[in-house]
Amino acid sequence: MSRTIPAVFRHKRHGTIQPVPKFLVCVLLLVVAGCSGGLGTNYGSSKGYSAKRSINGFTTFRTAFTEAGFYDREFNRLTDRARMTSVVVWTPGHPSPIDVRTTRWFESWLGAGYKTLIFVVPDSGSESQFYSDARPVASPGQRLEYRRKYAESLVAEHRWQTQRTAIASNGWFVVRPKVQHSQVVVADEEKSEETVWKVPSGDQSQRRFEWVIEAYDRDNPTTQNTMIWQPVGPGSPPVSFGESTVPTSTELQFAPVLKSENGDTLVARVTSTRWRNSQILVVAGGSLLTNYGLTRQDNQQLADQLISASLQPMITGNIIDPDTRLLANGSAPQVGFTSANGSMPISVVVGDIPRATGMELLTVFPISFVTFHALVLGFVICLMLLPIFGRPRQIDRGVLTHFGDHLSAVATLMRRRGGEAYAKRRISEYMTKVREESSGPWVIQSPPHPDDPALHLHVPGTPPKITIRSQPLIAGNVTGHTPRKTAETGKPKDQTNNSIELTTDDSNPNDRG
Repeated sequence: MSRTIPAVFRHKRHGTIQPVPKFLVCVLLLVVAGCSGGLGTNYGSSKGYSAKRSINGFTTFRTAFTEAGFYDREFNRLTDRARMTSVVVWTPGHPSPIDVRTTRWFESWLGAGYKTLIFVVPDSGSESQFYSDARPVASPGQRLEYRRKYAESLVAEHRWQTQRTAIASNGWFVVRPKVQHSQVVVADEEKSEETVWKVPSGDQSQRRFEWVIEAYDRDNPTTQNTMIWQPVGPGSPPVSFGESTVPTSTELQFAPVLKSENGDTLVARVTSTRWRNSQILVVAGGSLLTNYGLTRQDNQQLADQLISASLQPMITGNIIDPDTRLLANGSAPQVGFTSANGSMPISVVVGDIPRATGMELLTVFPISFVTFHALVLGFVICLMLLPIFGRPRQIDRGVLTHFGDHLSAVATLMRRRGGEAYAKRRISEYMTKVREESSGPWVIQSPPHPDDPALHLHVPGTPPKITIRSQPLIAGNVTGHTPRKTAETGKPKDQTNNSIELTTDDSNPNDRG
């Protein structure tokens, strides 16, 4: 058994919608949810496994375009190749304002002529409606579980609805939150026969709407600087960081297409004289076009009308053949699907092909991982070498192995200790103690030390010490003759201390101190 949700209707190339009974779809969804371990509720996507099995996906709406003769593609980047797309279906997951750059690109794209932008305002999805319809057909053992899930989905919807505010407008239209259950009526009954917008006769079904669409008013400040930060739907991120927007200066014409019983616009058409028969179609609620929402016949007719309205400008401008629905080159018109929130990246083609310099290797893993650390290390080294106070000075550190510097250092130390006299004393001390020389040019004779006055003190009980000092002998002293007087010889008397004297030393060195 297939686990994906099949297209609930098929849009043949020249046919009409072929609806599938809702009872069969509910039974199939119950089987799918039971086999796959849970019901998919991802919102906004239109391609992939999760989008096919989700009740809030847009795979069925995308399949309807392909069955109508379109070639579908992803529209996630605004490039020159994307300008070849004839229709763009924008199903954002979060109500975010459209930024300035994206607005300018789309206005340039619409200015090429015969283009259609279908903007689907995100809402609470089809989860609560699914559980409400699935409870009666569920097995007795699962009815209580489905009742609990239905209550949880209602609580989540009410929480999302209370957190919504008006979306900041880029000048195309204004979207305001307003929850209501109403029938759908055509805005202009007189021109309904001339357009594709019709309501089935006798349709009394009530549909839920959570937004209303209004024309942009430049004098109304409430349409600017508003941002929805908290989750307000199944496709909202945990925290939204939407960009601010600026209203466009393009003069626009706002025309309601479908309204509620109270007169609120539910589907609108925005045009401009600069856009050459291009248009913007705004749908107030994604739950009208989701996989499960298209099980209703009235929603299927709405999808059929959107596809027909997208083909109408190309048929009017002879861009495609009315019968084959092919372009002049024989290819099918392109339709792009995107689920971006508020903005899309823009790519510009560079004229010249960039030449490889070899530095691209540094951006490839794992070399890129090393490059980052090397960059940080280089930055730290630059901070280390950065001078703090002016330019750094170059200091001559000298050579430690130069012997002349050693001699200069020794000379400096000796000069600080006493100069030349100190040096001579050290040399003399070396010559006398180490080389045991008593005379020579480097030996300094020690001067006689003065007598210690304490040596002449007499200590009682010790014999006097006799000191013999030598004196020069004078003629006559030894023989007993009287020496001659100075006057007689005419020579001066010798006054040196080399004479021999007998003195008495009363000091006792042993008892000193």
